[in-house]
Amino acid sequence: MAIVKKITIAAVLLFLVYCSSDSGIDKTYLEAHRRAIPDIDAIKADVPSETTAQAGALVGDDALIPPVAIGVATDINTQVAALLSSLKTITDTPPTFYDSETNEYLWGPFNNDDSELKDDTIAVYIRDKGEDIGLQDEDLRYEYALLRGMSRDLSTMEPVIWGGHTPDPNNEDYGQGAILYDLQANLAWEDQYNPGHGNLAEGRFAVAYVKQREATGQSSSENADLTIVVGAFRNFVPGPEDWEDSAQKPDAIDAEYLWGGVKTDAGESFSFINVNVNGNIFPFEDPSTGSTEENFGILAAFATNGVGRGRLDVYGDDVTAAYGANTFLEGQECWDTLLERTYFGIESVNQSDSNDRTDIASEGNENDCEQSILLSDIPDLDGLEQEGADLLNALVDLAENGVPSS
Repeated sequence: MAIVKKITIAAVLLFLVYCSSDSGIDKTYLEAHRRAIPDIDAIKADVPSETTAQAGALVGDDALIPPVAIGVATDINTQVAALLSSLKTITDTPPTFYDSETNEYLWGPFNNDDSELKDDTIAVYIRDKGEDIGLQDEDLRYEYALLRGMSRDLSTMEPVIWGGHTPDPNNEDYGQGAILYDLQANLAWEDQYNPGHGNLAEGRFAVAYVKQREATGQSSSENADLTIVVGAFRNFVPGPEDWEDSAQKPDAIDAEYLWGGVKTDAGESFSFINVNVNGNIFPFEDPSTGSTEENFGILAAFATNGVGRGRLDVYGDDVTAAYGANTFLEGQECWDTLLERTYFGIESVNQSDSNDRTDIASEGNENDCEQSILLSDIPDLDGLEQEGADLLNALVDLAENGVPSS
C-alpha cells in the first residue's frame, strides 16, 4: 500500500498550496461530485469483532469459521478504506480546475514529493455524466479516477484507481457504484519508470456495491438499510509488508466474495459473507505429493447478537490425495453469541453425488444451531440469479483485464 501513503502525503501538500484558492467555486455542485466517492460505512462488511480460534476446537471453544470470515471481511474493509481515504484526502481540498464542457473537477497534476522519482505526478478527476444523457441501468452517473504519470500532461497519465457512483435521488447517503484498484497498472508504471523497484503488490481488485432503504414491515420502525457488496480479486499478491515470510513471495490467488447486510431502524441486524478463494491455500511440505492449488469456499451468517452458522468447502488434489478421488470436504459449524462453537461436523463428499458422504468428525448437536438461520436461504456465489451472476462476471472481467481503453 506504499502508493496510498504517497497519495496521502501529496494531498496534504496540495492542500497547503491551494487552501485559499476556492473562491468562485459552486460549492453545492462540487459537494455533489465529492459524494461520488462513497464513505467506507456505505460499503464495508459489517460483521462481529474478530476472535482467535484454534484448529481442533471443541464445543465450547472459539469457533473456527467466524474468525476466517471476519478476517476476510476485515482485510477487504481495510483495503477499500485505504483507497477511499486517499481519494477523499485529495478531493477534500479545493480543486485545481473545472471543465464546464465535461462537468469535471480536477485535482492536480501535482508532484508526488514522497516518491524517489523526480517527475512522479498524481491527479484525480470526478466527472458528472449528467442526469439527462440517457444512462442505462448499469451505467454510473459519476466517474472518478486517480491517475499516475511522469509529467503534467494528463493525456499520458494512467489510472491506478477507477470508480463510478450513482446516488439515490431521494437520499445522498444511499446509492450504487463500483471501484477498481489496478495494482497491475501501478506495477507496469513502476516497471517503466522505476525498474529498480522492489517487490510490490500485484493483481487487480474490483468491487460493486448497492446501499438502499427497504420497507421490511408495516411500521416505519421496521424500515431497514440493505447493503450488498460483491467483488473479485485476480492474480492478487499482497505487498511485502503483508508477507508471512519477508524473503518468500506468496503465490497469487484468485477470489470472489459476496457480502450482504440488513440493519433495521429498531436495531436488529443480519449479515452474511460468502467467499471463494483459488490458490495454494493448504500446501503440503512436499509439493510433489499434492497440487499447488485448492478451491476454498466459506459462508458465514450472523444474527443480531452474533449468533450464527457457517459452511466450509475445500476442493483440490490435496483433498483427493487424503480422502479419495473426486471428493471434496464440507464442514458445517454453529456458534453462540460469544462466537463459541455449539456444533461442528465435517464430511468428505462425492462431487458426482452429494448424497454420497462419509463422516470424518463431529462435535455437539446440530439441533442446537440457530434455527432462524438457514444456509440454504443465503445466496451462493456459484448459484446467483442471472443479474447477480452477470455482475460478478463483469467484475471478474474488470479484475482480469482492467478498465477498457476508451
